[in-house]
Amino acid sequence: MAKKWIQGAIKHPGALTAAAKKHGVSKLQEAEKESHSSNPKIRDAAISARGLSRGRSKWTPARKLQFVLEQVAKIRNDDDAVLEISCPYCLSTSVPGTEFCCKTMHNALAVIMDRQDLLDKIDTAERIREKSYRGN
Repeated sequence: MAKKWIQGAIKHPGALTAAAKKHGVSKLQEAEKESHSSNPKIRDAAISARGLSRGRSKWTPARKLQFVLEQVAKIRNDDDAVLEISCPYCLSTSVPGTEFCCKTMHNALAVIMDRQDLLDKIDTAERIREKSYRGN
């Protein structure tokens, strides 16, 4: 196995930087724009660049789940706006109410919703218990 496999995977090093300079934006902004390209080669390169820029240590499995939880909380708090949910697993975005990008994202949302339902039940039970203590 090659020790520097990432360097071998990047076919045109510096292409994203050149495009970003040409358009006067940062590399991450250029990668975000190109990740929606109709050209599959450009789109794949941009998605790879976005993934590589995030850094490995920051996106632990627990952090990814926390990221999804924060997005779900934003959507619950802002009913009027239609927000996109970014997937920290495959780096795509989807609109709430549509199919999710990958099975991992689907499973993460299921865990979050189950957790939220459990927290709601605990909160309801605590309120009922408080009412019964006040009644005695």
